Amino acid sequence: MINENQNKRPTVEQTLAHPFFWTDERRVEYLKKVGNQNEARNCRNVDEEKYTEGKSFSEWKTKLPSETVQKLDGKKKAYPENTLGLLRFIRNLHEHQKADAAKTNLMTIFPDLFESVYLFAKERGWNARESVSMDINSAS
Repeated sequence: MINENQNKRPTVEQTLAHPFFWTDERRVEYLKKVGNQNEARNCRNVDEEKYTEGKSFSEWKTKLPSETVQKLDGKKKAYPENTLGLLRFIRNLHEHQKADAAKTNLMTIFPDLFESVYLFAKERGWNARESVSMDINSAS
């Protein structure tokens, strides 16, 4: 945006379409799509987790209403307290517990979640996948 060469600067439309400017609703939609990736579906099989250290979503189950966590944890084996576990939880919360999802402001509870997940997904190439990229490339 601050390139000296005017021709190399993004347009206003391109700038406003950047994820930094997305609404909270659009960010949650993105998180749900990432939570629906095969890797997130297999969240219980992941041992390594470096992305939650020092983040607002570290020990994420303690920051959500316990009744909501219990409803979803009780369906299958409990969700792991890692990034993929949280993403899968978010996806399932919005898919299967819509009333609870409507009462849960994820962006307030986890202010650094979207940015962390966006970079996490970008690093793994998930943002280039059609199932995720349509959200990134479309303006709402």
